[in-house]
Amino acid sequence: MEGIAFAEQFDELLTMAAQEEDPVLPLSQLLPADFSVLPRGKVVRGELAGREGWLGREQLLNSGV
Repeated sequence: MEGIAFAEQFDELLTMAAQEEDPVLPLSQLLPADFSVLPRGKVVRGELAGREGWLGREQLLNSGV
């Protein structure tokens, strides 16, 4: 979250996470040490019923193995 427009809400979020013992950590800590175990994919344009315009969605690629 950038900026200070929602600083109070962000502080509340961190407080709630601490009370519920949910860890707040960088996304990099959720990655495996060996990236080759992750599925390969790319971001493509997609649509969502009821939503105007397009959005990005994941398309998994075949591993070829």
